[in-house]
Amino acid sequence: MRRRRLFGALVVSVAVAAIEVTGGFRAQSLGLVADAVHAGTDALAICVMLLAVYAGRRIEMLAAVFNGVLLLAITGLIAYGALQRLAHPLHPVGPLMVGISALALGGNLIAAYLLFHGVRASITIRSAFLHVAADALGSSAVLIGGLLITWTHRAWLDPCFSLLVCAVVVVGVADMLREARSMNVEKPSA
Repeated sequence: MRRRRLFGALVVSVAVAAIEVTGGFRAQSLGLVADAVHAGTDALAICVMLLAVYAGRRIEMLAAVFNGVLLLAITGLIAYGALQRLAHPLHPVGPLMVGISALALGGNLIAAYLLFHGVRASITIRSAFLHVAADALGSSAVLIGGLLITWTHRAWLDPCFSLLVCAVVVVGVADMLREARSMNVEKPSA
């Protein structure tokens, strides 16, 4: 059951990443590109989690730590890009941002639904769920940012919403890493 849920979330995450990266470049939106990178790291993380399902609890914990560190690194790059975009604004295409982020949000919600029922049973599923939930939050922020940019023509909103998403992702990853740290890597011999 875990494998099917993870595989379904993997397919959705790859589709969301492809849609967002294409739309992000066309819309000149850092928020969409950042969310696409995030969805791509979700897909990579879920691949690692699928391996962990076959390899056992020890690998499951290591996969959760790997995914957390990877997500923090990507979030740092996104934050850096957002700060650069604040210094050198580029006006994104708001209506295209809205359409693409609405599609991405729908995909992320489907992936989150696939994973929700296994959240308490496995840190692997919980980690995957946190990835797609954070991505749904990112898509929501880009959607709101796209609406505001469309209405106000304020280019600085795109990187500001990107930074907001980064902050929320860091909080979620910190919680997951604390849980992974508390798991035993190896049980001591009796």
